[in-house]
This record gives sequence, structure tokens and C-alpha cells, in this order.
Amino acid sequence: MGKRQDLRRGTTLIELMVALSLLLIGVAGFWSAVVQSVMSTGIAHRRTVQTWLRSDLSDRISLTTRGALTPTPPGKWIIEQCFDNSGRATGTNHLYLAGFGCAPTDGYRRWVSLTQDIQQVNTYGFAAPIWRVAIYVENIANSCTPETRYDALGCSATDYYLTD
Repeated sequence: MGKRQDLRRGTTLIELMVALSLLLIGVAGFWSAVVQSVMSTGIAHRRTVQTWLRSDLSDRISLTTRGALTPTPPGKWIIEQCFDNSGRATGTNHLYLAGFGCAPTDGYRRWVSLTQDIQQVNTYGFAAPIWRVAIYVENIANSCTPETRYDALGCSATDYYLTD
């Protein structure tokens, strides 16, 4: 009888290191896709909440009789309401006081500027005021200013005019 050959054969250390590095590259790619997805979802959520909060005030002001509107001081922005991170109201500035502030734990601030521009004469000869309404909702973590309200990632803004 001849000699018996040893048929046992395993993987070498180099083959094992190559396999693990390929697995590591795959897991890193998957993890970066998950992180990007989570960030995009968070940004989309914040933008959606900001848009809802902005639209809510726009609708309320549009339905308010013009005689009940009170202009803010010229060039001044007033915090109208504060919200938590889920969009629930935590404080309201009914009197449009200039010193009103939100709590440090709040997630959003809604700013408003109401100015009465010019008198417009309608087709019946009556003069009616034109109101310039400017609103922006600020994500407090990604703050913005009235000047950057259209460009900043943490803002959702709208300006429009109301007439009678």
C-alpha cells in the first residue's frame, strides 16, 4: 500500500485578511448609505414641520378681518409662537410683544412682520389698506435671520400682500 496523502487544506491568513477587508468595505458603504438616509429624513421632517407652521399662520392672518390686524413696528420681527420639535405649540405671543422669547428646549420659532403699506382705492372708490405679511419659521438648532430666511437650511419663509 502506498502512502496516504493529507487532503486537509484550510484558508491561509492572507485569504482571510482579503475576505475581511472586502466585507469591511461593504459594511462601510452600507453604513454610509444608512447615515445619509437618516440625515435626509431628518431634514425632510424639519422642512415639513416648518412648512405646516408657516402655512397655519398664513391661513389665520388671511382669514382675520383687516381691522383686527395690528402692525409690528417698522423693520421689526416679532416671535409669534414657539413650538417643540414635534411642532406642538409651547408658547404664544398674542400681544406681539417685542421681548417675547422661546424656552431653550423649544425646537422652532415662528417670526412675523406685519406692515401696512399703502392705501389702495378699489373700484367703488373706497380706500383700503394693503398689508405686507412676512413670516418665517426658524429651526432653532439651525438658526437664520430675516436677511437669510430664504437661503438658510433652517428656515421656511413666505411674504405676501393682503387687500380687502
